[in-house]
Amino acid sequence: MSRPESRAVTRADSIRLAGRELSGLDARGWRQVRGKEMAMIFQEPSTALDPVFTAGSQIMWVLRRRRAQTRKAAAGEALRALEAVGFPDPEEVFNTYPHQLSGGMRQLVMIAMAMVVRPQVLIADEPTTALDVTTQSLVIEKLAALQREQGTAILLVTHDLGVAARCCRQALVMYCGRLVEEAPYAQLFREPRHPYTRGLLRAIPRIGVGHPAAIEAIPGRIPSLSEWPVGCHFAARCERADDECRKHFPPTVEIGASRVACYHPLGGSS
Repeated sequence: MSRPESRAVTRADSIRLAGRELSGLDARGWRQVRGKEMAMIFQEPSTALDPVFTAGSQIMWVLRRRRAQTRKAAAGEALRALEAVGFPDPEEVFNTYPHQLSGGMRQLVMIAMAMVVRPQVLIADEPTTALDVTTQSLVIEKLAALQREQGTAILLVTHDLGVAARCCRQALVMYCGRLVEEAPYAQLFREPRHPYTRGLLRAIPRIGVGHPAAIEAIPGRIPSLSEWPVGCHFAARCERADDECRKHFPPTVEIGASRVACYHPLGGSS
């Protein structure tokens, strides 16, 4: 059966990792980078983990393929990785199939799998989705430990601004696949510069004394992939937009510690 042709197109002038250019790599070159120099925690570990292999055997496979370890050495390191992410009985988890684990436990197995290769960069795609608050805290704690102990740079992809606030130093806000604002996280919460960023912050439920404040929803809808508008993609939903916004995508400007792609940034010239 032939493989279906992908219609997705990605463009980048340059992709660098520790000074090395990656954009020109062929399939073999990417295989050397993925799972070794770069690792990933997927949003849904129940589909990312293979259901017919135990958790331990899947971690061992990574070690044997990426580090050419013996079976015995890989098993020992896999057990240590499971213990490091907080499992009190790593031997039991080692011999357990993914469907026998809870969502939080599967996520910790994914973190253990990422830890064993000691990657330079770890991409964490919504690692706390559908987890209870206690398990969310545990996952965030283990990611922080990975960064602290192994010096791994973590790229956290999330819609949960509360989770990001707990573990991120720098924030990049994207809309329709484009970067619209970049700032230190504390600065972003204190003084958002892009109207979309302000809309996200205003949509966060707040609990206070008396009646809670009404949640301010962002008007309109996100355009589909087949109908990207010309100019700023957020213009149709933005109260500050004008004809220039609808014709051309705005250049990125610096305002203090923030970088924002907007013709009429908040707190800037309008």
